[in-house]
Amino acid sequence: MALLFFYIGAQGLKIPDKLSVWVSALAMIAVIIQVARWGNVLISFGFKRYQNKHVLENGERITTLRALTFVGRTALFTIAALLALDNVPGVKITTLVTSLGIGGIQIQYSLHIPRIHKSPHLNSTLF
Repeated sequence: MALLFFYIGAQGLKIPDKLSVWVSALAMIAVIIQVARWGNVLISFGFKRYQNKHVLENGERITTLRALTFVGRTALFTIAALLALDNVPGVKITTLVTSLGIGGIQIQYSLHIPRIHKSPHLNSTLF
């Protein structure tokens, strides 16, 4: 929040253009970090509320909810990191996002477990 107030105070000053771009980028990154922290608190609050409500019913629900909480936090901070990198002057995230997509496809194919279908009519194994 201090960076945001610094940015508001710097608006009245005459500073060089390069420095102005960096001050704007840092202010936007500060806002992104703050929103990510609020999102993390919201996810934690929702998890604890659900856990307190359903703690005695089923242990499988709590385990699944913890996994979903982890996935939600990971997605939240990944998006926040990508948005922060996008606001840094001179950094293009399009190649990073593309490489993540290609890497995801490679992981999917490398973890692919072939299914063996046995048919009484076929003597071969199909994938």
